[in-house]
Amino acid sequence: MRIVRRECTNVWRIPEERYAQNQWVELNGAFQEMDDENTEGYSVRMLGAEQLTYNEFLEKYGASENPPEGKDAIETVLDVEYEFRNVGNSDGYLPLIHT
Repeated sequence: MRIVRRECTNVWRIPEERYAQNQWVELNGAFQEMDDENTEGYSVRMLGAEQLTYNEFLEKYGASENPPEGKDAIETVLDVEYEFRNVGNSDGYLPLIHT
């Protein structure tokens, strides 16, 4: 048996960037799922975040006591508040809600 190790030199890397809370960050073509989202003109900023137990989350939002299907053992919820803005783009979109 022969084992060959190849180094891939064409690996696409996404650079890590860090921003301060409440700082607007321009998306400028960055996309979440599909490259046709057309995010030119879109910006996002994180207003705050809080780590909650599942029961704390239910109490805070008055949500159902039944976890989402397939999520039987939820221990921690990261509650993130963020805001988006769009300046001059009527063709773009952001797929934020999944059912």
